[in-house]
Amino acid sequence: MNRLVYLTLLSFGPALIESRIENLEIKTSTETTFTSTSESTSTLKTTSPDYVPFWVKPQKVKPVLNPKSVCLKNQGENVDILLYSLTRMDDFKTRLLIRQTWANKTTFPFSELLFVLGQSINETLNRLVYEENENYGDIYQSDFIDTYKNLSYKSITAWRWISKNCMNAKLIVRSDDDMIVNLEAIHSDQMKNLIPLSNTFTCLYLDRSYALRDRNHKYYMPRIEFNETFYKIYCDGRGTIMSTDLIPKLYNYSYVNNNLWIDDANVGAIASYFKPNFKFIGNKYIEKWQISHQGCERDLGVIVSNDLEYEKQVEYSVAKASKMLGIVRRTFVYYDSRIAKLTYSTFERPHLEYAIATWNTRKKSKMSLIERVQHRATNASDISHLCYESRLTRLGLTNLKEGRRRGDLIQCYKIINGIEQLNLIGNCFKVNQNARELRST
Repeated sequence: MNRLVYLTLLSFGPALIESRIENLEIKTSTETTFTSTSESTSTLKTTSPDYVPFWVKPQKVKPVLNPKSVCLKNQGENVDILLYSLTRMDDFKTRLLIRQTWANKTTFPFSELLFVLGQSINETLNRLVYEENENYGDIYQSDFIDTYKNLSYKSITAWRWISKNCMNAKLIVRSDDDMIVNLEAIHSDQMKNLIPLSNTFTCLYLDRSYALRDRNHKYYMPRIEFNETFYKIYCDGRGTIMSTDLIPKLYNYSYVNNNLWIDDANVGAIASYFKPNFKFIGNKYIEKWQISHQGCERDLGVIVSNDLEYEKQVEYSVAKASKMLGIVRRTFVYYDSRIAKLTYSTFERPHLEYAIATWNTRKKSKMSLIERVQHRATNASDISHLCYESRLTRLGLTNLKEGRRRGDLIQCYKIINGIEQLNLIGNCFKVNQNARELRST
């Protein structure tokens, strides 16, 4: 059973989808039949999710789901940028993050977002995608099997939908799901007429790229599919900006081209029929990103790490305290001992004292690193002539090592006197507070 972890969604409908995804069992069947009733009806049979024909044939692909909230007004006349993203069908998490972050409609009202998907041999997964589209209305799904080697189908079906429904959008942006698209920068340059709006690909393009013949390579291209040495000029597949007039040309010529399974090379092959312009921009607008497992969490100045890397926690604490100290020193024109004690005790020292690893660091160099922050913080103008120890005495502070000892003694006193209880759980200690209160003696 594959268990997928997803972010908590904002409404009841998506939350229901999420709960069902977490317990989704991906089944492998020998033969599955899909029947769809949308713009048209089609039946697709396959014996394997990796089924891929030698050549992509767009005329055999039929739509299953249509977006309900994309380019609704007069073919997208109010849309400056239409972004279509090619995501894995089961990657609900990435689609949610894209909607909520760099392609958020509220933040970037000049843009629209379209996710292009295939189908799965798992009926439950198909149903979840249907429900996702009911909630967000931004998915266009067709009846090919959603695999890596069917990416060309995704691009071609995206062109079909845009040609019919969103030809008044000013620019079209294509991106993979592991990219971050800077929509604000694209829109700004678009308003300055720095991005061509006619017959042009704006991208990081590659010319005379070799077709790889190594069968073990990820991008192996057999000669039976492509017998030339070099591919046609094409845009790097991570992301491309296209003038809208390219879209119907790409879609129409996909019917006469021997379409390749490598999507970006296939786009170049199709484009070679009508000779568009290519403008090189490098990575100016589109950067790679990755959603990965995070090994630590941060809350209230404390890092909790699943691998217990104490040095990393110390470095984080010191960096945070140093940043706060810099802000404070720039804020006050006159930084005297009164301000130093108040601001240091409030803004900086907690970062050093309340990080777990600060009080358990095993290296003297790390303890010195922590102490150095307090050394700088106490260097107030009216006591700067005093040595470090004298400044601490004047401010009523102790060095951090003594503070650590004091804290340990207080904790020991509470445990010995039954104010708090120490329990052994596995190989860890846990301190539990009881109802007794500390009485003055």
